[in-house]
Amino acid sequence: AVLAGVAAYFWLTINAEAGVVAGAIAMTIAGIPLFIDMWKCPNRGLLPPALITCVACVLLFVSAYGSFVGVFLPIVSFSYNAVLVVILLRRK
Repeated sequence: AVLAGVAAYFWLTINAEAGVVAGAIAMTIAGIPLFIDMWKCPNRGLLPPALITCVACVLLFVSAYGSFVGVFLPIVSFSYNAVLVVILLRRK
């Protein structure tokens, strides 16, 4: 919640692009506990949503037209979900 507040603050005080970048970083940091839990006990039920998100991020990246924020968010989200897929597919 604190990082979301920081992202909102950046959005309001700096500009929308800074808010999007801060929000993407906040979401990634907030997902670290999920990585830890999935490393300890993989829940393969999360595999389909993670794969669908990876596909959506690739499509979003292709349609981003080269703007920094338009490219940054799908790259960060794809990276996060790709690592999650690797964690979920590993053999224990």
